[in-house]
Parts: sequence; structure tokens; C-alpha cells
Amino acid sequence: MAFAVVDCDNFYVSCERVFAPRLRGRPVVVLSNNDGCVISRSQEAKRAGVRMGVPLFEVRALVEAHGVEVFSSNYELYGDISGRVMEAVDRINRLMGRDTVRCARVGFAHAWRARCGRRSPHYTTDWRELLTVAA
Repeated sequence: MAFAVVDCDNFYVSCERVFAPRLRGRPVVVLSNNDGCVISRSQEAKRAGVRMGVPLFEVRALVEAHGVEVFSSNYELYGDISGRVMEAVDRINRLMGRDTVRCARVGFAHAWRARCGRRSPHYTTDWRELLTVAA
């Protein structure tokens, strides 16, 4: 039986890296609207001590000291890539069978629902059925 687990960790950073491969392995953060707060950070930025949700002005010295690349959010890009990921999941599930591709999660205590606009027409998982993955 074939299956896959999809984990879009650091999704916005990953989207930026698609078009800038030089960013792979480097600390990267993406900021909220008006470049206010960190809303996505690479593993390298996490290791450098950049916290999620913190205003940029509070970590500017840390960002500069570690050479963290900073990006303004690009929701149109992220939405487009998210749609492509869901299309790929749909194709695999249609080809290989229901529940072939699953989503991974870490540490969510609250109920989760995919936004209807992003939910695949072949959405096959229930949050309670998902595997818990820890690195």
C-alpha cells in the first residue's frame, strides 16, 4: 500500500524559497500585513531565536545579527501555491485511492477545519484521524 504525508511546515517561507533557491538553508521570515509581525519562519530562523508573532522591531537586532532574510507577505502567491498543493493531493488521491495522501499535524488541541475555499473536493480526512508527527 502506498501513501504520503503532506506537511507544509513554514509554508510561506517555503513558497518564497520556490522562487529564490538561494534562500535554502538560510534563516528566513515572512511578515504580516504592513510588515508588522513574524508570521512564518524557517527552521534556521527558529534556531536563531526568532519567535512566531513577534513584531519585527522587537527582533530587528537578532535578525541583523543572524543575517535573517525578511520578506513582506504575498498572499496571492501563497494562495496560488496552496491551490497547486491541493490539486496535487487530489490527483494522487484519485489515482491511488481515498486517504492515500494525509496531512500531518503537531500540537493542535482545538478543532481544525479546512477553509471551504481551499478544501479539496476529494477531501478525505478527519482531523481526529490524522497522524501526529514530531521532529
